[in-house]
Amino acid sequence: CAIAPHEEALVHAPLDLFRDPGFARVSIDMIARAARVSPKTIYVRYGGKRGLFAAVIERMVAQPLATLSPLNGANGDPAATLRQVGAAFLDSILEPEKVALHRMLIAEATRMPELSGLFYKQGPAKALNLLATWLAAQDEAGLLRVPDPKIAAEIFVGLIEARFMFRALLLGVIPAPKERAESLDYAVDIFVDAHAR
Repeated sequence: CAIAPHEEALVHAPLDLFRDPGFARVSIDMIARAARVSPKTIYVRYGGKRGLFAAVIERMVAQPLATLSPLNGANGDPAATLRQVGAAFLDSILEPEKVALHRMLIAEATRMPELSGLFYKQGPAKALNLLATWLAAQDEAGLLRVPDPKIAAEIFVGLIEARFMFRALLLGVIPAPKERAESLDYAVDIFVDAHAR
């Protein structure tokens, strides 16, 4: 269903505010001014700042999760599927807006661990479960040998994202598409070779 313009504003306006002064320093009044709504609207719709931030997280993780949709019922060439999913996943998580959200969550993790926990539950945990389910299906079909799909899913994601995310988070460096593709090919080859029948 279509999202009303003020709903879009409510979900996007907090991003810049949360990113710069940080979640703890942003007030409902600041968010309301940025989104051009009343503070009461935020309380009615989301119950407050934490509820709004949960909505922001859900919106932010929806796109990376959507990039994993080829895993649903994918059969045939596991390496090709992993390359397709991995490329789309990297493109999504390396968007500057998402890198900024990661950075803010890390900064707030000790003060408000529930925010990081919410992000992990809504994003990485769902992605890893979907990938693990697909890997288990590849094992059952005899296409790969995956004794522990959950561990394998974590290792695959680590192989494709760790190198880039460290640079993105710490240095603000977003790799060019060619570098991403070369690194992804290398990671997929390592992963598929390690799980070959």
